[in-house]
Amino acid sequence: MTSCGDSPESVMDDTIDCIKEVTEIVEGVNDGDNASDAVDDINDLKEDMKEIAERVKELKKDRSDKEEEEVEKLLEGKKDEVVKVLGDLMGELAKLPTSGTVGADDVVKAVGELMSEME
Repeated sequence: MTSCGDSPESVMDDTIDCIKEVTEIVEGVNDGDNASDAVDDINDLKEDMKEIAERVKELKKDRSDKEEEEVEKLLEGKKDEVVKVLGDLMGELAKLPTSGTVGADDVVKAVGELMSEME
C-alpha cells in the first residue's frame, strides 16, 4: 500500500497541514495583513498541493480491494479533522468580504485555484 515510503495517512496529514496553512494566511488578511502578500503565499502552496495530488494518484495505482478498504477506514478516521479544517477555512473566507482589505477578492480566487489542485 505504500510507494517510496509514502502512505495514505501521510498524504492525508500533509493535505490537512496545507489547508491549515492556507487558513492561517486568510486569517491574517482578515486581521489586516497585505492581501497581495497572502495571494503570493497561497500561490506558493500550489506546488505542494500538486505534489500531494500526484502522491494520491501514485498510491491509487494497483491497489487491491483489501488495501482500498484499509484506506477507506483511515479516511473515515480523519473525517472529523478534515471537516474541521475545511470549516475553519470556509469561515475565514466568509469574513473576507467584510474585512475591508483591498484585494480580498484576489485571496478568495487564489484559494479557489489552490483547492482545485486537489482534484
